[in-house]
Amino acid sequence: MGRLQRLVRTPRRGGGWQLSSEVTSLLTSRPAARANAAARLRRKRAHWLLESWHWTRDVTFGEDASQIHAGQAPQGFALLRNAAISLLRWPGAPSPTALQRDLATRPTASLTLFATLAHRLVEMTVATTRARVDERRPAG
Repeated sequence: MGRLQRLVRTPRRGGGWQLSSEVTSLLTSRPAARANAAARLRRKRAHWLLESWHWTRDVTFGEDASQIHAGQAPQGFALLRNAAISLLRWPGAPSPTALQRDLATRPTASLTLFATLAHRLVEMTVATTRARVDERRPAG
């Protein structure tokens, strides 16, 4: 058994944020020696990260309302939705939903987004290639 205390930030109507504290209890079947707090916190955060992806797929992309049910199409469209979420999260937007709304109102911004993504991919590729070359270079 454990206790988790967290600060919760919720937006106020007039602007700004309301801070509050929540305390929850955690139950585990693990022995005390294996139920350390850091590991429990990592698992809890990983769970909510996964839940945020599911929420984005369900709400932003309407996956639950999809009429696609036959053959391999559901898996293919799930793959495309996951790729879209990854692209929408990559630029550092406040949320995939906010970036999707912005791109919907300004279609030309999509070109800027893809140009930025392409530039970052090139930078990452060059950095990775340089690191590999440096690893293979003999010391001396």
